[in-house]
Amino acid sequence: MRFHINLKAIFRHPFNRNERRLYRHDLISAYRRKLILTKLRRSSHLKTVLMVTNNWGGGTDRHLQELTQSVIGMLNVVNLRITDKELQLTIPEEPDHPLEIALSRREEIIDTLRQFGVARAHIHQFLGQESLIRSIIAELAIPFDLTVHDYYLICPQMHLCMPNTDRYCGEHGEKQCDQCVSINNPFGAFGIGMWRTQHAWFVENAERIICPTRDVEDRITKYYPRAKLVLAPHEASTSDKWIVKPRRISLGQPLRVALIGHLVAHKGREIVEACLRQGTQTPIELVLIGAAQPPMSADLSVKFSQTGAYEESELTRLLEELAPHVIWFPQSVPETYSYTLTAAIDSGLPIVATRIGALPERLDGRPLTWLVDDADAPAYKRVATLESVRERLLEVQLSPQTGTREKTQSFYPAGYLSFLRVDSATKK
Repeated sequence: MRFHINLKAIFRHPFNRNERRLYRHDLISAYRRKLILTKLRRSSHLKTVLMVTNNWGGGTDRHLQELTQSVIGMLNVVNLRITDKELQLTIPEEPDHPLEIALSRREEIIDTLRQFGVARAHIHQFLGQESLIRSIIAELAIPFDLTVHDYYLICPQMHLCMPNTDRYCGEHGEKQCDQCVSINNPFGAFGIGMWRTQHAWFVENAERIICPTRDVEDRITKYYPRAKLVLAPHEASTSDKWIVKPRRISLGQPLRVALIGHLVAHKGREIVEACLRQGTQTPIELVLIGAAQPPMSADLSVKFSQTGAYEESELTRLLEELAPHVIWFPQSVPETYSYTLTAAIDSGLPIVATRIGALPERLDGRPLTWLVDDADAPAYKRVATLESVRERLLEVQLSPQTGTREKTQSFYPAGYLSFLRVDSATKK
């Protein structure tokens, strides 16, 4: 089925400019709503799941895309993306043609989702719209899952870092949390007790709280002991063996250290800058596959370079071209998973990381892998670690180093779709 909009007729419409704009918006919205309905009805025998997320991209978006791909033909998926002013509803077949509805038009949002036949929700992000999401779940009377991509459920400082710093708060209790929130209260937070009470409804009513690592499980359990937790790594580890292939480094050659991704505060930007200033006389060079934000000052360019923004598909090629000796994860806040760590593991190169969050769990037993025990280690200690890595790589044989790795079963799609079997048994 094809739909056509007569744009010439719209522009000739005898309204003033604002009325014409609203008329055009309503007409396009009607077209996109009908387009989504038509495609959903073609597979009306499938259950429709609403994926709730934001428009920030990153690891959350990658996981959502991979999850969606894994259930094609078994579920209908409608994506609900939260922006600052509106919701964008799309389906995988038409990702670039969103149906946009203002956040203030709550009844229209719920009525549209009811038309789409949404039977289940899966929350990936809230972005301050807990009230609206809760209304959707209540009005549609649907079950829901929740995947933990960051620590928003625990604290409005989503990455558990101190205000205006890149350092882990340590989770030292409600008094510390209240002081932190009083300094910086994103998403309108007023007191950590109220914040956690507000989110307890979601945690305790979700059919599953999906955690990508054991570290995530442990942190959520600490605050929400009644949560129905499911351990489900985003990706399965199919091999029971680690294989690390070091690159040759000569005595007079600097250690080339690669960082991967958008280098912002909670990813260790300030740590990297401090190390660059501390290690001006050391045989170490850093290259960032990505961009630093804010940018590094020009005086650090002798020891630091960056590729700028890159596409995911370019990462393997960039790692081969830049030929680093080691990949470094300097962050001092707990990661929930980290797809850039996956890329580093797949590269087969040595890795240096902070012993915090998901990183040590995912690197357990890996040879030629160094974990910095002190998340708050000063720059000189971190530089010393990189120097010791260089000395070790000067000594090591170039043959692959192996170790025992824990295999994990894939949760997607079979484990994820277990609710279909439960629903089928209930109907019988």
